[in-house]
Amino acid sequence: LHQENLVGNSLSIDDQSAFEAEMDAVVNNNKVKENEEWLQSLPTWKRHSLVPHIEYASHFNILREKARWASVRLVNHFRHSVQDIGEQLFHDESDLIYFSTLEEILSETVSEEACLARRKEYDSNQNMALPSRISSFSIAKQTEKESFGLSPGIAKGALVGVDKIETLAKPKILYTKILTPDLTKYFDEIEGIVTQQGGLLSHLAIMAREAGLPVVVQPRSLMRGKTVEIDGAKGTIRLIS
Repeated sequence: LHQENLVGNSLSIDDQSAFEAEMDAVVNNNKVKENEEWLQSLPTWKRHSLVPHIEYASHFNILREKARWASVRLVNHFRHSVQDIGEQLFHDESDLIYFSTLEEILSETVSEEACLARRKEYDSNQNMALPSRISSFSIAKQTEKESFGLSPGIAKGALVGVDKIETLAKPKILYTKILTPDLTKYFDEIEGIVTQQGGLLSHLAIMAREAGLPVVVQPRSLMRGKTVEIDGAKGTIRLIS
């Protein structure tokens, strides 16, 4: 399964975020130490009863990561092949190839006009906010002021959008409307994330928990530039004057 220079943390072919899947770093080292200390503090009989279950869970955690590694490796080969075709057809705008269909690529009928139209439609939908209702009734009654955590941890920093994240000095808290897989590429630049929409099982929330990055959902709109402290376990956001 070893492969260098892999990119992408999802199966999306246009995901160019740095791939994170070192087998020795599946679990945060600090968490491993904390869990080991907690395990050693238990009575011997309880520790012995838990160890087999912990080893079983750890084994499947590694298997899950290996499966993701293999999937990304496969998509990576596909990505390189498609990128080569894009460079031949569109030269400096090779990323246009991502807006073609597999049938068009296989039949060699890729149209620049069609790809440009699809990219325009894609860009127009980037600021779309998903509705809070998915049927005729509200799934979860939630007031504007309610917030909740998706990934534990405490972090302080200025709220910044993606457009400012690389121009402002640290510490920074990324502020976004919705969690998307491409945001993983900013993990090294930020202390935490505040999002207006998101769920525990979203890809980014899972990656944030593995990286030890706190995430809080706050449906109410917040002002960028303000310095805040977020608690991903409690799901709170505190303004720091």
